[in-house]
Amino acid sequence: MAFQLLNPGETVRSHRHTPTQMRFIVKGRGAYTTSEGEQMLMEPGDLLVQSNWSWHGSANFAEEPVIWLDLQDRSLVNYLGAFMREFWPEDAVQPTTRPEEYHRRLSSGVRPLKSMNPNDLLPPFQYKWQDTLRALEDQLESQNDDPYDGVLFEYSNPFTGGHTVPTMSAQIQVLRPGQTTLLHRHTGATMHHVVEGQGSSTVGEEELRWQERDCFFIPALQWHCHQNGSKDKRAMLFSISDRPILDALGLYREEGK
Repeated sequence: MAFQLLNPGETVRSHRHTPTQMRFIVKGRGAYTTSEGEQMLMEPGDLLVQSNWSWHGSANFAEEPVIWLDLQDRSLVNYLGAFMREFWPEDAVQPTTRPEEYHRRLSSGVRPLKSMNPNDLLPPFQYKWQDTLRALEDQLESQNDDPYDGVLFEYSNPFTGGHTVPTMSAQIQVLRPGQTTLLHRHTGATMHHVVEGQGSSTVGEEELRWQERDCFFIPALQWHCHQNGSKDKRAMLFSISDRPILDALGLYREEGK
């Protein structure tokens, strides 16, 4: 997890690489990422997914900087000796050749029979914050709280119905006003970004206090719990974990106190 800043007028040359990349937009409006020929506007709260080996480049034509979280599985790819990268010719951003929401329409229940081969790399896709927030609001009233995680949602892959990507799970977690979760631990590491609210997390023997736009990390098999520091406002955490890898290898374990 890293922060990336794109100032007004700046561009990032289109490129592709074997690590899968996700972008969670933190601040600013008016920039876009062109991925596989589709121009995707980036607004706060949006999550963009560029699957491995998909072209992507960015430009900011707004009057304010745009900041996002850059999320990659590059350490795993490097460990496996599988890192590769290519650049678009002439230092340019890939031209727009497909209409808006082209790849989202491919993920719908009805699509052309030959639009995706099972062996194809996954297309890029985007979760708009307004859609995520609407889904959260629709389910929060009826969703039972988990004693260890509050209310936890995963960004499921629209093409496979599984984890966000084969190597990373992106999640949104809601802690209700005044809520404190129970201690638990699990295999795999988790990185958190505070979308709204303030509170604290106990990780091992250490208390981590957090507020909006802070980030914190929970290593594998560390006992931890969360507390919403407000009595009248909810807290919301965006997180990324390596659980899909552990699930695939049969190594995911979780236990609580």
